[in-house]
Amino acid sequence: MRLVTLMNLGSHILLNVVTIPYRRSETVLAHSMLAAIPDNSIRLFDKHFYNADQLLTLSLQGGNRHWLLPAWNYIASETEESYGPRYRLLKLKMSLPARKGILHCQSSGTPER
Repeated sequence: MRLVTLMNLGSHILLNVVTIPYRRSETVLAHSMLAAIPDNSIRLFDKHFYNADQLLTLSLQGGNRHWLLPAWNYIASETEESYGPRYRLLKLKMSLPARKGILHCQSSGTPER
């Protein structure tokens, strides 16, 4: 079994918990939990456990939602601002399939952000 949780890091209260069979991907399940994320929050993503669709969905649903991603040497990005030697605001470059997905969302009436 795989376990996916949504936890408030300040209080350690679990906001949502779901189990799935081991052969299913937890990233698909995590995407279904995006609606349960409260407004005015920051989501921490593990390396390789997010995609452009999740980030777009997170920013379009609710209000004042943000995310933090661990960076690595080969991340496709441009530095927008630097806050010190290890902290930067990055503009991520998206792959063609991710851009097509965003265009599909915009053409289906999803508001642009």
